[in-house]
Amino acid sequence: MRFRQALISEFGSFEESPLQGFEITCIPKPPFWKFKLPPRILGRFADVVDAAALAESWAAASRMKFDKQRDLCVFLMAPKLAPARDLATAIGEAKRKPMPAGGKLIMIPVNTVNWAAHIPTDAPDVVKSLLTRLKSG
Repeated sequence: MRFRQALISEFGSFEESPLQGFEITCIPKPPFWKFKLPPRILGRFADVVDAAALAESWAAASRMKFDKQRDLCVFLMAPKLAPARDLATAIGEAKRKPMPAGGKLIMIPVNTVNWAAHIPTDAPDVVKSLLTRLKSG
């Protein structure tokens, strides 16, 4: 519920398009006055974020139809995270696999105990904004 509230606070209204393997799908409506479309957001909760959970989430997210104008940000959330180095290796391996044409897929591992996250350097600004909302909620 906290993640959904952060999405509502960030985007106002958004469309949900169910995708197997994810509890939350968010397709924000584009602001009238902006040319760049906000990324689509997927949320998945797990017992632990590790290489296996990352690989499984990446494969599930890859089934979503990609949009050339939007990135796809996957928030993989759990109370326990594997070491950052292991997560970076798993994400690097997943990025080497061919993806459908379109925007890029960005994986964000999040610790639900303190809402700390491993934010990739190429993540859109909205990722940082959502994490700030999660921490303050």
